[in-house]
Amino acid sequence: MRHIHAAHALFPNAENTLVLADVYGKLASLKTIKVLYYGSRSKSFLKQAFNLSPRSPKNHLIAGIEIMWTPVIFGGSKKRAREFLDKALVLEKTWQETDPLVVQWATRPEIFAHLAQLEILCDTPDQARRYIDQALHLVPDYGFVHRDILPQLSQLTQ
Repeated sequence: MRHIHAAHALFPNAENTLVLADVYGKLASLKTIKVLYYGSRSKSFLKQAFNLSPRSPKNHLIAGIEIMWTPVIFGGSKKRAREFLDKALVLEKTWQETDPLVVQWATRPEIFAHLAQLEILCDTPDQARRYIDQALHLVPDYGFVHRDILPQLSQLTQ
């Protein structure tokens, strides 16, 4: 955390801000005793990232993932998660990263994989399979899909 905050202090761009939002979101899911603190920090950094780069598919992907996994009692919503992920797909088509040092991510296969994850959580295996197929069509050896998403789908359909 110290290193991510240091990078953010030196380079307060959308990417570093978004990484902080994601890390705090993960901490909120792992440290339930501090869920409100970490959740509010995540939300704050996510809002900052949207202000810095409102048309970034990365922001929409992370927002979709965060809200997908957030319990309803804390503001989670599968419907809103779908809206963010669908918007990420639309924005990804025309997104051009301007910083050559920034890692390319939030691409179509990744977004499709998380849409598949959402469909699994919503208990809609046929739609999950369609998203999985779309992701694997673009990246046949996509490890996240093979090691994580497909086993979840298999459990759902048993």
